Amino acid sequence: MSQPGGFIPSTTYLPSPAPSNYSSTASRSSNVLPSQRSTPLKPGSKRESALRNYLDDALLQISRKFTKKFPTEEEKSEVAKAKSEMSVTGGKEPILGYSDVEPLIEDLEKLIELLWFSRTVSLQIPYLLQIAGSLLDYIPPFPPRPTPTFRLFNKLDLAFHTLLSEYRMSITEKVRLSSIVKVSRAMVVRLMEGRDFLGEPEEEEDDDDDMIKEEWDENDSDPDSDLDKKDLDSDENMEVDEETEGDASKLQRSYGRQTKKEVDRTERVLEEEKEDEGWEIEVARVYSRVLEGLGEEIGGDPIGIVLDD
Repeated sequence: MSQPGGFIPSTTYLPSPAPSNYSSTASRSSNVLPSQRSTPLKPGSKRESALRNYLDDALLQISRKFTKKFPTEEEKSEVAKAKSEMSVTGGKEPILGYSDVEPLIEDLEKLIELLWFSRTVSLQIPYLLQIAGSLLDYIPPFPPRPTPTFRLFNKLDLAFHTLLSEYRMSITEKVRLSSIVKVSRAMVVRLMEGRDFLGEPEEEEDDDDDMIKEEWDENDSDPDSDLDKKDLDSDENMEVDEETEGDASKLQRSYGRQTKKEVDRTERVLEEEKEDEGWEIEVARVYSRVLEGLGEEIGGDPIGIVLDD
């Protein structure tokens, strides 16, 4: 809406409403989700209808951009040309599909924040369920981007947890939410197992590494066993003062000094293991609060791994 005072903000940034009273559960969302309006929108009001129409149009636009994902350079050029012509002649803006999942996630985050700002539960529950369900189709086709993906899941987790804690969701809505949560967690686990989910290209082994591996497989022994026999004999005849030799020197003499490539590889492996542990924690946190809430609401035990904040 272009008129002043409309509900849909004219800028992409959501304004801060007047302070209101929040429960302890809602306050947990304050650092992730925007502050809510002091009162929800009235059912059937012009603002409520305007927001509903805006959400429907935005979700349809996201769906169309997803359908046209991975545009070619030719398609990008055609869209750019159409946009330049449209600025002169007017008309409907052409659609350019998503090339990466991050802008898609950003578009969905804006809608989630707008829904949360509305404080209108009658809109929040159905539209958040729709967004959460669409992620099962939207995320897998793209190259993985863990940071924005886990950030999005954290927002949905906090939103749904608050709705479960403070409002009465129907059994149908709880069952649907439970199904979405289970499939989403399984999807993230599968993506994490494919190591490229860290957002980095897999490093190819260089030729020297491949040759070493082949020699190791063929001989089933240490690759250094093919060293020149003359060099080995000279090593065996070398006299070393065992009493004055340091521990580090003994190890280097016994096992050989690590090359720079081996040192770099060891450091890289340690870094990857550290990153993997960090992402494993993030995977466990996907919808962890919702799982806890669903277990309490439905009367069963929490499903999956539940972590404290």
